[in-house]
Amino acid sequence: TGKSISLVHILEMRLLKPDGSVSEPMVTKHWRQDWSYQPSSIVEHQGRDRWQRRELSAAEKSGTWMQTVYQVDESPRYASVGRWQHSASFSTWLSGETWRPLPRREWSVRDDYQVLVGTNRHTIEPTGWLQEENNLKTVLTPQREIDASHPYVGREYGVARYERIRDADFAAADLYYQRTKRFWDQVRDRWTALFAKQGAATLRGPVDKLGLFVPLFERADGIAAGQAPSDDAEVIHQALKDMGALP
Repeated sequence: TGKSISLVHILEMRLLKPDGSVSEPMVTKHWRQDWSYQPSSIVEHQGRDRWQRRELSAAEKSGTWMQTVYQVDESPRYASVGRWQHSASFSTWLSGETWRPLPRREWSVRDDYQVLVGTNRHTIEPTGWLQEENNLKTVLTPQREIDASHPYVGREYGVARYERIRDADFAAADLYYQRTKRFWDQVRDRWTALFAKQGAATLRGPVDKLGLFVPLFERADGIAAGQAPSDDAEVIHQALKDMGALP
């Protein structure tokens, strides 16, 4: 809209079979990221499966853009406010210090730290954009404070390149999102209303690790297959309750 951008990641995957042929496309919803100009509030990760809404001061929001990243099921992941720097050579956005929950690649192999603390940079390129992360692998106390006796176990520097692919067939992904967009918008709006009302939420655990996203994905797959979306509100309410987000 000029002050708001929403990017929905839909994965369309094809597998190379042993005989050399390519499988039919498999489609699933991935993450979403929203960009908001001069936001009034932010929902921040607090560590140990807790997120909290905070009002931003006039100085914090003036001239800034906020990036908010959501899990595959529209539950919160992380958010940060930053400023764009424009020159004749490049345009780049750099976040403030940001707390992030552990990604699957980390929690699936280690449990000696609880949060990534670092910065996120996005640089616009002619065919897409480049994302750079510079994170400290940070140990938290049970009270969600950085452990002063042993605060960090390592540093992670990651680079992800997003490029437009020419002449690619994304018809299956387009069809999935066309059919399920209304449902996922309802899930997103339910989370927004939750934080506006409660201010904070502590989940039972990582939604991907515990499979808490499964009921929502099953419902979306049903809608994509042609099932009527008549009981969506109850499905969403029960899923958030099972996650621990609702009292």
